[in-house]
Amino acid sequence: IGDDRVRTVLRGHGFIVTRVAYAPDGRRLASVSLDGTLRLWDPDAGSSLGVLRGHTRGVSSVAFSPAGDRLVTGSDDGTVRQWAGDPDGMPGRLRGHTDIVTSAAFSPDGRRLASGGGDGTARLWDPITGRGTGVLEGHRSRVAAVAFSPDGARLVTGSFDRLAILWDVDAGGVLRRLEGHRNWVVGAAFSPDGRLIATASVDGTARIWDAHDGAEIAVLSGHTDRVACVGFSPDGGRLATGGGDGDRSVRLWSTTTHECVGSIGASTHRRGVACVAFSGDGSRLATGSLDGLARIFGLPSGEIAAVCKGHTNWVSGVAFVPDGSRLVTSSFDGTSRIWDADSGGELLVLHPQAGPLNAVAVAPDGEVVATAGNDRTIRLWGRGPAAYAHPRNASR
Repeated sequence: IGDDRVRTVLRGHGFIVTRVAYAPDGRRLASVSLDGTLRLWDPDAGSSLGVLRGHTRGVSSVAFSPAGDRLVTGSDDGTVRQWAGDPDGMPGRLRGHTDIVTSAAFSPDGRRLASGGGDGTARLWDPITGRGTGVLEGHRSRVAAVAFSPDGARLVTGSFDRLAILWDVDAGGVLRRLEGHRNWVVGAAFSPDGRLIATASVDGTARIWDAHDGAEIAVLSGHTDRVACVGFSPDGGRLATGGGDGDRSVRLWSTTTHECVGSIGASTHRRGVACVAFSGDGSRLATGSLDGLARIFGLPSGEIAAVCKGHTNWVSGVAFVPDGSRLVTSSFDGTSRIWDADSGGELLVLHPQAGPLNAVAVAPDGEVVATAGNDRTIRLWGRGPAAYAHPRNASR
């Protein structure tokens, strides 16, 4: 007050800004516009915290609740919407890796978070307190993939050192070293019953291993380029693998016969497939591609059910919320986005970290989203994403 100099200019809206409102604590600023969006800002840093979409016409009013945990907007589309007002309701950034964070996964009970890093370590975190609870050291190069067993007692990691390692989570010790790939191991997953482990490699194969003794069970060959990702169906009967730029397909494999039982998306992905995820009921498969699009395919038909357009660079991670109604993505464009899984419509854009994002994970209860980035941190989003994805409507 008393200083008329401009401190910060907040840029992002595509049309006239109609209203602004500070949160009660002064740490967040909300703005609404005739472009139909609500945006949240850090007024001190001048940076965007998120873009909220849902209104179909211009937004004319905005207000925070007295506690600052809710926002209400009014629009020319005739609706009033209520949103979560605190996108930073979790511990925020988890710091510990000394190089980029490549991967993240929640334990099945949601009480642990694992991350893999370019520093050659996997790290364990308490997502409630944000504290590190363990460092797993054993790889000789970048850890590119992490996945918990269904009981949360074991963790598998894949690395550029061509190894996958099975760890005892509580003791922090190595249980098995899975050796066989001839190039970087960039994807890993446990089967739903915990009996199998699948890995993906730049050597052009996916492999299936016995999760108890670490024995190699099968080598899945068929992709004509690197295999970038693996994912088990919820019933454990199928394994999805995604191929690189020279292949661009998703292959479905029987986990009992180890034969390819289907191929989808080869004619639709314009570049390689970077990530795959089944919906909770197994009726859909989501892919993220280097062409900047996330796609949702119906199963078993393999037909495109939705295309999620908005990212401006590689889609590095895809994850369904538990009920399958929303898809969460991460991208090298530095954003994480939440989509309507039926229509492919964009619901929310988050700007969690500086620089590219390499992975995204959704907690088992769907209430927390974790993103892993090149800024060497993991960012947790709490009540915000869940509420943004399911805004409540009230007629005016």
